[in-house]
Order: sequence, then structure tokens, then C-alpha cells
Amino acid sequence: MRRSPAERELENAQARLRTLYAQELQARDLRDRAQRRIEEAGRQLADLGWRGRRQRGHELGRELAFQQRALTASEQTLTELEPERKRAFERVQLAAKAASALERLPVRQTRPERERQPSLDLGL
Repeated sequence: MRRSPAERELENAQARLRTLYAQELQARDLRDRAQRRIEEAGRQLADLGWRGRRQRGHELGRELAFQQRALTASEQTLTELEPERKRAFERVQLAAKAASALERLPVRQTRPERERQPSLDLGL
């Protein structure tokens, strides 16, 4: 069945919105995971004595720095996605209005095709 351009636009807008929601969910998961790892590494570092800091302090410091960069990147991604998601949501709403407006229009009746009379072509 052929869909109208308004219906195709609605489907495209909905697909884009779903993609943005999935990206936002992924960025939130990354942010939460980085926050948990930062807290865990900070606790481990605080629990170490002077010998432990000497042996594992540098490693935990690198882990903290890495997770802090991951946290910053995920927060930046969320910040960038928010306005884009809002625009996509508005686009879905507009496309839905356009598609529903088309549904309310009366359906134009097409004329039934006339039957063709078989022609007798003798090729003379």
C-alpha cells in the first residue's frame, strides 16, 4: 500500500526520535557507570595506606582521570542531544498533525476504467 508523503514524513520523524532517545539512554548509562567507577576508585584510593598508595596510587589516579573524561564526554553528549531531541519531538508533532489532517479530507473517488473494446487488427 502506498503511503502519502505526510505519512512517510511522520514515520521518518518517529524513527529519528527513537534514535535520539536510544542515544540519550546510552549516554546516561555511560555517565552513571563513570560516576560509579569514580566513586569506587576514590574509595579504594582513600582506603590505601602509604604503601598501597605507592603501589597502586598511580593506577587508581589514571583510572580516576579516565572515568572523569568519560563522565565529561557523556555529559557533553547529553547536552548536545537535548535540543536535537526537542526539535525531533516537535517535528513528530507537526508530521502527526499533517497526517491526521489528510485523513480528515474526503477521499476522492476515482472513475472506474472503461472496458476497452477488443480491436480487430488484421495488419493489412
